[in-house]
Amino acid sequence: MRGPRIRRLYGYNRVVQRLSSIFVLVILLLGCKKNIENKEAVRQGVADHLAKRSDLMKMEVRVDAVQFSGNEADASVFLEAKSGPAAGNGMQMRYKLERQDNKWVVKGKGLSAVSGAPHGASQGAADGMPALPPGHPQ
Repeated sequence: MRGPRIRRLYGYNRVVQRLSSIFVLVILLLGCKKNIENKEAVRQGVADHLAKRSDLMKMEVRVDAVQFSGNEADASVFLEAKSGPAAGNGMQMRYKLERQDNKWVVKGKGLSAVSGAPHGASQGAADGMPALPPGHPQ
């Protein structure tokens, strides 16, 4: 008589263990998705993008504004050389980023937020910047 009762309890315990294991797994998977909708995560994505170019590796990246829309972000970023002759000078850039594997990846550049020209290029003295020398490409 004790045998069937023990088998029923064993079967019940096994079902409860499996259900609790599945529940814990679901909770862990839901908890693994990081909230990366912040300026620091966007700054890191832009810095990773710049690190791929040897001529832009020593840039200070400051995210001034960012707008999130699902798995995409549109960021206004100020870039400045950390040292050297260009230190103290910088440029405003716009970047379009995409969320990939819990990090932001640059998928394109937009127009400069300051002058409306790509890469922060000046349009002339009219927008507060000195005009480029004659014959200099825009």
